[in-house]
Amino acid sequence: MRIVCDVSTTLAWTRPAVGIVRTEQKFVRFLLDRPDLEVVFCRFDRSSRQYVEVCRDLVLAGLVRDPAVRVEGGEHANRNAAPPAPRALRLRIRAWAAGLTRRGIGHLPDVLQPDATLIARSTDQLIRSVYWLGLKAGHAVQPGRLLEDTRSGGGNGRGPIEAEAEAAAAAVDFQASDVYVSMGLDWDYNDLTVLWECKRTQGFRTLLFCYDVIPVSYPQLMASDCRDFFAAYFVNLAHVADHVVTISQATLNECLAFLAEIGAPTPPMSVVHLGTEVQEGAERDVLAPPRPELTREPFVLCVGTIEARKNHELLYHLWDRLIARHGERIPHLVLVGMVGWGVQDLLARLRINPRLSARVFVLDCVTDEELLWLYRHCRFSVFPSFCEGWGLPVVESMALGKVCIVSTAPALLEASQGLVPAIDPLDFGAWFAVVERYVLDPETLAQTEAKVRDCYAPMSWRRHGEEMLRVIHGLEGTEACASSI
Repeated sequence: MRIVCDVSTTLAWTRPAVGIVRTEQKFVRFLLDRPDLEVVFCRFDRSSRQYVEVCRDLVLAGLVRDPAVRVEGGEHANRNAAPPAPRALRLRIRAWAAGLTRRGIGHLPDVLQPDATLIARSTDQLIRSVYWLGLKAGHAVQPGRLLEDTRSGGGNGRGPIEAEAEAAAAAVDFQASDVYVSMGLDWDYNDLTVLWECKRTQGFRTLLFCYDVIPVSYPQLMASDCRDFFAAYFVNLAHVADHVVTISQATLNECLAFLAEIGAPTPPMSVVHLGTEVQEGAERDVLAPPRPELTREPFVLCVGTIEARKNHELLYHLWDRLIARHGERIPHLVLVGMVGWGVQDLLARLRINPRLSARVFVLDCVTDEELLWLYRHCRFSVFPSFCEGWGLPVVESMALGKVCIVSTAPALLEASQGLVPAIDPLDFGAWFAVVERYVLDPETLAQTEAKVRDCYAPMSWRRHGEEMLRVIHGLEGTEACASSI
């Protein structure tokens, strides 16, 4: 069995790595360190509409090129960009029709709107599934031309490593015994209709990823309404994948519920939790804070892209109220992450609020070493996000023995293993009471911290790679779904 690993995202990415990019890169490094495995690396070439081989030297160059800064944006930070402009009149018409349908539903009585929305949404995705079934049954649908809107315009841009790879690009010679693995930003840098056609003719198996279904489940928490775009992507995923890996049981459950709601097929799925790379044993004398004043005052830490979905608004009001009541007894609040959408008003209020302007720090472009220093020296961390696919900042904090107070988002309950307080993200009173207690009662904090140190079991990236291999080997000897139709 040969593993064909798609590195399209790694080669094209030119910004600080977000969660999905890091996940692909960590698995690539794992494969490079395993000489006992037969591995071929590839990328999708949009100009020729084929998968081309990438030599190991270029793969390594793509990994080394990864910037020495980290921005924890959650698993789908790239989705916060506006969806791409349609590139065909057919897609513009479809977008216009979708908008017209929503406006029409808005004129119905309130009691009828939920059912009408469900019918419209299910009908759209049912038509998409019918197209796929027709393609699989051999009807006259031109391969590779179906559902172009699953490809984002962002995938047209080329990173410097990707451009270099084009010079000596040779098409992958897929074999029936291959397992193709893609765990990157497939809606930007892949084309699942081309993948399906390759699989149909060559008979190999496909292992694809689902990090979360937030864009279709919580569209109000995204930068723009990209429900249709990602609903189409998930339907295509369901038809093309022989197996799907999700990063949490919560994501698996939400993905299954969505596919069942729209009548799409449900491929076999597995959960493989993401790894963590923080090292408690790193030399402390090489670490330094991102700002010198943090060495003089206690602080509480929150890591993650600063955007509406992460619920920093709650932390603003929480620290404002705590300082009003307890003054200098309240630690500083340190927010680490790139600035996303929907928070400009919040950041402006932070700057002009006399209680908070000198007590809340917003830090971007923090290095791994600086982040490690922050985790080690914070009192505890907080993560009140409304929804997540997993929750890397929670894992990193707790892997270092630090308490992380989380929201009740299902993935965060899973990531925190039930060892720390979990509070409804909208329950301000409960958040105030818990944070106040952990700030003012060192004994309570010490007891929870001891439980985290003794009981928390994070997954390493090496173990993540081994779990991925277990899933991949489970596909050995099975038939590709397209071959069985």
